Amino acid sequence: MIIYVLLAAGLWAVSGLPGLLMGRRSMRGQWAATILTTIGSLLGIGAAAAMLTGRALEAMQIRGPAPGMVLHFRLDALSAFFLPPIFLIGGLGSIYGLGYWRQDRNPRTGNRLRFCYGILIAALAMVVVAGDGIAFLFAWEIMALAAFFLV
Repeated sequence: MIIYVLLAAGLWAVSGLPGLLMGRRSMRGQWAATILTTIGSLLGIGAAAAMLTGRALEAMQIRGPAPGMVLHFRLDALSAFFLPPIFLIGGLGSIYGLGYWRQDRNPRTGNRLRFCYGILIAALAMVVVAGDGIAFLFAWEIMALAAFFLV
């Protein structure tokens, strides 16, 4: 199940790229981002629900950015408790943004907003499943930077 949470976070992290690659006034990028975030939210909520129904602790290691660095991620009942609110509220916010902050009405900031919002939700999920201090600090700093640029 941890792989599904990491995949959900990955979908959230790349959800803003279609908006950056398409035209500034194109609603296609906004719709693509919303579809990716909805799929990511459903995947993350499903993985957390499966963990809460009695699965055992799952862990995964990923090579870090520095040579020899290994980042640990784990999904347990506590992290599975916090993931659904992150993904649910994040997904609902993305859907709400279709009407509230439309790309065609806000061409200067709409694509950057979606990009930073996706990174923020992905980093929030990674903070919750971080299995060691280094992974936690990486996720926390990414979350803080994304929130800064989002505002």
